[in-house]
Amino acid sequence: MDLIKIFMIDDIEINCHEVRTFLDDELYLMEYSTDPLEGIRQIKEDIPDLIILDISMDKLDGYGVIKKLKQNEKTRHIPIIIFSIIGHTDATKLRSLGLGIEHVVHSQSETPLQVLEAYIENCLAKRNQRAVRVFRVGKEHTLKVIEDADCVLYNEYELALSFAQRRVLTKLSKKEGGYIQSDTLRKYLYHEVLNDIDWKFHEKNNLFRFIHGLRKRVEPDPKKPIFIKNVRGVGYYLDGYINTTYEKHI
Repeated sequence: MDLIKIFMIDDIEINCHEVRTFLDDELYLMEYSTDPLEGIRQIKEDIPDLIILDISMDKLDGYGVIKKLKQNEKTRHIPIIIFSIIGHTDATKLRSLGLGIEHVVHSQSETPLQVLEAYIENCLAKRNQRAVRVFRVGKEHTLKVIEDADCVLYNEYELALSFAQRRVLTKLSKKEGGYIQSDTLRKYLYHEVLNDIDWKFHEKNNLFRFIHGLRKRVEPDPKKPIFIKNVRGVGYYLDGYINTTYEKHI
C-alpha cells in the first residue's frame, strides 16, 4: 500500500519532529519545511495528500500560505489542518473557516497530537468527496459550486474567477438560497479573505463594485442578474437553489 504523503509547514523545527515521530511511519510519509515560501515551492513540486500548517510564522503567516495554495490550480484542492499555538482562539477558527479550513488544532492542548491524528483520518476519509451545490434558473442556466475544490461551473464549464470571487460564491452557496447581510459579506471579503486590517473603512460601495465584477464573470447578462440577487438594503443571495450532492473526485 502506498504511504499517505503529508507535508508540514512550521518555522519551529522541533514541532515538525514531534508530529513526524508521533505519526505511524507505516501509514504516513511526512516531509516538512521551516520556511513557508520554501514549503509552498516543495508542495507545488510534489503534491501531498494533506498539509499541516502553523499560523504564527515570520516570513509568511499561515493565512498567507493558505491564500497562495488556494490560488494555484494544482494545490487549491489539498486538505489543510491548522496546528498552532493560537488554534484555541475564536479569531483563528473564524478566519480559518473563512478561508475554507475546517480543522483547527490547538498545539498546546492536553492531547494535541491525538486530536491532530483524528483530524488527519477524518480529512483523508473525505478527501475524494466534495459538496456540490446546484443552482438552476430556467432550463438553460445551471451554476454548480464545488466547495472543497474552490471551483465554479456554469453549464459544466469552469469559470475563470479570482480567489476572492470563488470564496464569496462558495459562502453564498452555503446559505442554499438564504441571504447574507451586506455588512457580514463585506467583513468576510475584506477582513477574512483579503486580510485587510482596515476592512471597516471599505464602504458598501466597495462591496457593490465587487459584486458587479463577480456578476460580469457569472451572469449571462450582468445587467439582469439571474443568480446573484440582492435584497435591497439587506444583503445578497444565490437564486435557484436545487440541491446539494456529494461527488467523488480523483
